[in-house]
Amino acid sequence: MLWLTNGSHEVKIKATSGTFRVHNDITMEQFSSALNNDDWINSHAAINKDNTSLAYDHFIKTYAELGLYNKILTIKDIEQ
Repeated sequence: MLWLTNGSHEVKIKATSGTFRVHNDITMEQFSSALNNDDWINSHAAINKDNTSLAYDHFIKTYAELGLYNKILTIKDIEQ
């Protein structure tokens, strides 16, 4: 999928093996909603103290370690 200034556009490539991550309007809305509903108080506190490194660490913990990305934008095998 390509992300452009006017939205996203599907790129159709015929792969015969491997995996892909499911990106569609539904999963992107779910992911956005999950990020919006999370408690960002630790990130905001770090930013207010000009500690962007700590703010980033808090973001990555929410985004990756807690599994929001992998739970919502799942990886699927390409079926032949």
